[in-house]
Amino acid sequence: MTVRAAMIALALTLGGCPPEVSEPEPPPGEPCETAADCTPSDAPCGVIYACVAEVCESEPSRTQPCDGGL
Repeated sequence: MTVRAAMIALALTLGGCPPEVSEPEPPPGEPCETAADCTPSDAPCGVIYACVAEVCESEPSRTQPCDGGL
C-alpha cells in the first residue's frame, strides 16, 4: 500500500459517518402559503395577518388602506 492510499484509508476511518441530521420542528401556528390564508374574513378593515416561514403570525403586523378611501 502506498503512503497516499494509507493516508486516505486513515482519514476515512477516523472521519466516520456524519451524525444523523434532523430538521427542526416547525414554529407553532396555522400552516399557510399566503397572507390571504391567515387573515380571517371577520378581521377589521385593513388588518393583515402575514404568512411568515409558512406559518400564520399570531398578531397582525401589517395594514393596508381599506377600499373606498378614508
